[in-house]
Amino acid sequence: MILEESTWKEAQKVFAKTKLAIIPIGAVECHGSHNPMGIESYVVTELARRIEKQIDAVVAPTIPVSYSRAWGEFPGTLWVTPATLKAYLLDICNCLIGYGINYLFFLNGHGPNVPTVEEIYQEVAAQGIKCAQIDLWRFIGNHSQDLGESQVPLGHSGELATSVMMALEEQLVRKNQMGTASSLPTPTAEFSDVVAYYPSSSATPLAFVGEPSKATVAKGKTILSRCTTRLIEFVQRWLAS
Repeated sequence: MILEESTWKEAQKVFAKTKLAIIPIGAVECHGSHNPMGIESYVVTELARRIEKQIDAVVAPTIPVSYSRAWGEFPGTLWVTPATLKAYLLDICNCLIGYGINYLFFLNGHGPNVPTVEEIYQEVAAQGIKCAQIDLWRFIGNHSQDLGESQVPLGHSGELATSVMMALEEQLVRKNQMGTASSLPTPTAEFSDVVAYYPSSSATPLAFVGEPSKATVAKGKTILSRCTTRLIEFVQRWLAS
């Protein structure tokens, strides 16, 4: 059930028979000059809907803005603090738990949100609630590296991310704005055993890495299909455990 498209009567029936809620978490952040800033939201929303077509689940509305502060130098990027994101997500989770949900699956579109979701699990675990999450681009990377033709296919808004966006909303990809960009070394890059912080623009001044011109709709469709299959396999095993 897609919650925001349903009536309360329809929701009442679905909550009575399913224990699973899917919570997509998107982002609004820079993705070069070729991709829309909401790419994560498009992808996690699509994956959630694909799962729901095969497994009884409540799909919550996609959270559009999360913790993207590292990209704040680039105009249009929006973020909320981890504390704000946690409080907002936790309130939504408690609503779902109140309706009988006890499995919360977060389709997390942005890596820096991972600790926040982990904290939410710690908050609800005592109630017997089970949680799981994916870190979207790392998850996609695990199922798509063989498709890449460029040197850095998994770069930020590079070949494979752009392929997925083209498969979903090709008209939103500015193909005439595609270029090639490499990640630049920071002044202390040789010290791999020390974490030093620099503005995102120092390593990725164009807000993307790779060769998005090598992206294709076919690659994007393959990635979405593989990811959907894997997610459904996980959910089936998880619910049966």
